[in-house]
Amino acid sequence: MVFNIYTDASLRYGHATIAIFCDSYEYFTLTEQVLMSTYQGSTMKLELSAIEKALTLISGMPRKKSKFQTFNIYSDNGIAVINAQDSSQKKFIETQLQATVNVKYVKGHSGVHGNTVAHRMAYKAHFSRVIVRN
Repeated sequence: MVFNIYTDASLRYGHATIAIFCDSYEYFTLTEQVLMSTYQGSTMKLELSAIEKALTLISGMPRKKSKFQTFNIYSDNGIAVINAQDSSQKKFIETQLQATVNVKYVKGHSGVHGNTVAHRMAYKAHFSRVIVRN
């Protein structure tokens, strides 16, 4: 079974936010504000952080109960996708869950539902004063 996750990040109004959206498993739908100073205005670093957060959530899934054999993580930042390809966290998940983890590029603002939702979530998180978990 395939598990699709869409990530996005936003730098606006002096705030940095990330969003993770999964259209088939509510546990993975979250947004949070992050410390801007950590990313020094780098959208790529922030987008990579969103991918890493998705990997962390995957690694926290119960091993025996996981019915998913393939995890696809989509980002609209090509450089972040390239940097995440050889992540030690990605390799750990593939070994521990005996699953395939693909980090893929999706063109932003192109009408892909999951990407559009993640983008909106990241934007809306700027107006929240607390971490928002759906």
